[in-house]
Amino acid sequence: MLRNSIVVLFLLWVGVGFSQKQYDPALTNEENNASVDTVFIIETVHVRDTVYVIEEKKQDIPTPKKSFKKELETEKVSEEKSSKKKSKSKLYWLALRLKLKGKDILSTPTILNDSGIRDDVFAYEPMDKDWYYGVKTNAGIEENTFFREFAIQQRKTFGLGIWTRRKIFNSKFALGLGVDSYFYYSQNTSLSLPNGSVYNGVFFTDDGVPLTFRYVKGNSYQIQAPIQLSFSPGRFVVSAGAYVSYCEYSIGMFGISQATGLSELQDFVADVVQIGYSGEVQFKLLTHFSIGVAATYGGFENLLFINKQEQFFKSIDSFKELKSTVNVVYTF
Repeated sequence: MLRNSIVVLFLLWVGVGFSQKQYDPALTNEENNASVDTVFIIETVHVRDTVYVIEEKKQDIPTPKKSFKKELETEKVSEEKSSKKKSKSKLYWLALRLKLKGKDILSTPTILNDSGIRDDVFAYEPMDKDWYYGVKTNAGIEENTFFREFAIQQRKTFGLGIWTRRKIFNSKFALGLGVDSYFYYSQNTSLSLPNGSVYNGVFFTDDGVPLTFRYVKGNSYQIQAPIQLSFSPGRFVVSAGAYVSYCEYSIGMFGISQATGLSELQDFVADVVQIGYSGEVQFKLLTHFSIGVAATYGGFENLLFINKQEQFFKSIDSFKELKSTVNVVYTF
C-alpha cells in the first residue's frame, strides 16, 4: 500500500515538472513567463462566388440615308452569312440610286442570296412600251482607204447621237431611226505622200491647169443617219440596217491661179456622201442604261474637188470606210 502511494506521487511529480516551462537566461522575463502551449484550430472554409454573365445584344442599325437638294441618294446594302462548318462573311454591294424628278434612273443591284450565289447584280426593270427614244455617246476608230493614200492608217473618233424606234405589231421587233455626229481629233492631216500613192504626180483641172499635191485634210466631223431593224431577245438588242453620211475632205494643191496668173497654194474641197451598212449589239446593263458595240461600212468614189475659182478635178479611185465604236446608250 505504501509502495503504491509512492509510485503515484512520483508519477504526479514527473507530469507536473514536464508541463512547466524552464527558465531560459537568454530570454526576457516576459518571454520566459509567456505560455508556450500552442493550440491549432483547423477550419474548413467554403468560398462560393456568384458569376454574372452579361451578353451584349446586337442591334440592327438602319443604314443612314441622306437626301440632297438634287435628290441624290446613296444606299449601302450588307448581309452576313453563317454556315454549320464555317462562318463566312458575305460580300457587300454598294448600290447608287440617282433620282431625278422623282424617277429612278439607276436601279439598285441585288446582293448575294442565301446560297452565296450572286443573283442579278445588274438588275433592271424591263420597259414595255411602243415608242423608245434616247441618246448615246460613242468612241472608236475609223479606217479609210482614201486616207491610206496619204499614210494615215487610222483616225480616232468620238461622238454623240439621238435615236428612236417603235415596236412592230407588238412584237420583239422594232424599226428605228437616228442621227449620229462623229468628231475626229487625231491623224487628220498629212503633208507627205507614201511611195506608190495615186496622188504622186501631176493632176490637171478641167481647164488644163497642172496641179501638184501639197497636203490633205479631213474635216473634223461627220454626220450619219442610220435606219435599222431591231430585235430584242431579253436584255439584248440586235440591230442591222443602212445609213447615209456626209463630211468634207480638202486637198491642198500647188497650181496657177486664174485670178492672178501666178502659182499659188489652193484648197480643193470635196463633198463626201456615203451610203453603207450598219450593225449594232446592245446589252441592257440597267433599267435605262445600255452598253454596246457598233460598226458601219460604206464607200464612195469619184470625189469631185473644187476650189474657189470653181476649178475642179476628180479622184482616181473608189474608196471604202470602216468605223468601229463602243457605245453607251440611255433610254428615256
